[in-house]
Amino acid sequence: MNKPYVLTKAEHILWFLIVALFAIAFAVLYLTGNALFFFVILVLANIVSLISLIYYVRTHINK
Repeated sequence: MNKPYVLTKAEHILWFLIVALFAIAFAVLYLTGNALFFFVILVLANIVSLISLIYYVRTHINK
């Protein structure tokens, strides 16, 4: 049986930095309204892949 997934302290810090990054990115996007939209989408794709990778490793390696 797998343990329920619990975030470590490092992952909490990472999550906070991600949220802060998105807040800054969307604020800049709102103020300027230019091609930063592509940058936001690129960052989003990288973050989703990183979190899914962490989740996969934590749930499949640590049985």
